[in-house]
Amino acid sequence: MLTTPHFLYRAITKEDAGPFQREELGWHVRRGYTPAMLRELSREAGLELEEISYCSGWLGQKATGLQRRAGVLHPWLGWGISLPFRPRIALFDQRITSWLG
Repeated sequence: MLTTPHFLYRAITKEDAGPFQREELGWHVRRGYTPAMLRELSREAGLELEEISYCSGWLGQKATGLQRRAGVLHPWLGWGISLPFRPRIALFDQRITSWLG
């Protein structure tokens, strides 16, 4: 399994907008990839690509942004505020994200 940001992602916080690190230290080093770019990279690396899916949509990003902003005051506050939204995200995030395009 490989996880990457999408090429057209919207930054949750200003820190997420870059500049990105120039060397691999465990964080993102570039903006992201389109599905076509992932297919090409997989093919060039000799990997078989089975599926491309997304783990975070519009609701997930909003909840994460809320968690990060409140977490500046205290990490437990960030989790406490965003936790009630998490079940709704699992139920509705994909549909709402598709609807919003």
